[in-house]
Amino acid sequence: MSTLSLNRPPLALVVDDEPIVRMDMADMVEDEGYNVIQARTVEDAFDFLTQYPSLQLVLTDLETPGSMDGCALAWEVTKRWPNICVIVASGRTRPEESDLPPRAIFVAKPLSPDVVHEAIEEYCGNDDVR
Repeated sequence: MSTLSLNRPPLALVVDDEPIVRMDMADMVEDEGYNVIQARTVEDAFDFLTQYPSLQLVLTDLETPGSMDGCALAWEVTKRWPNICVIVASGRTRPEESDLPPRAIFVAKPLSPDVVHEAIEEYCGNDDVR
């Protein structure tokens, strides 16, 4: 592995259909040291997941439009890309624990920088980000 690739920030995907909310979420994840790709739908998210095998984090809204919701996206991501940390967020609905795979967590919206930091720090264990 080259020194250049070791110095690159980790890559994250933020999925939300509301542009302002998505940009705010992306900013918070960027503040944690990630480069961020943004997707509006689940289909867009899958396109990016297949294009960027180096993705390390997916932060998705629970009620994202597309062929599946954020919980189903979390299950599919953890099945196909088990090394990706998945965080599901919603301000309207709180999923049951069994709705999410063991390698995913839920955080309530509205998100704050502290909530995003804590979720990434404690759940994702991204010591290599800093």
